[in-house]
Amino acid sequence: MSSPVKPIHGVIMVGGTAIGAGLVTTSGVTITKDVDEFYGIGGSGEPSALIQGHRSYRGRFSKAYIDTVYANLVLGTAEAEVILYPKGTATGNPKITCGNCIFSGEDFSMDEDAVVAEGLSFVAKSVTFGTA
Repeated sequence: MSSPVKPIHGVIMVGGTAIGAGLVTTSGVTITKDVDEFYGIGGSGEPSALIQGHRSYRGRFSKAYIDTVYANLVLGTAEAEVILYPKGTATGNPKITCGNCIFSGEDFSMDEDAVVAEGLSFVAKSVTFGTA
């Protein structure tokens, strides 16, 4: 079993070019899949079939606010690639690539005695797990 890590590594690519900057405080990807349950008449109460359906990939991250680059992703139509490195960018470490992402939301947080932060959410067309 490996040790826990602090997830602060990630990059957003638009057209193959990394954009923006900032300290990421949280990040995450949620993968869901629809599953339909079918039951027979007079059956045991257990499903007689499970049919797999659509998949959905959504993500979110929070970072220090630097400029309007990320806000413009939400307002624009350009697709982006979000790459997260849970254990850092060293060769062989895990890498999660969210492809063809459309940014769907942004929020700002301006708490007293804290760094101005922004949170961004996105929907991805694909997610792949690999290594750096």
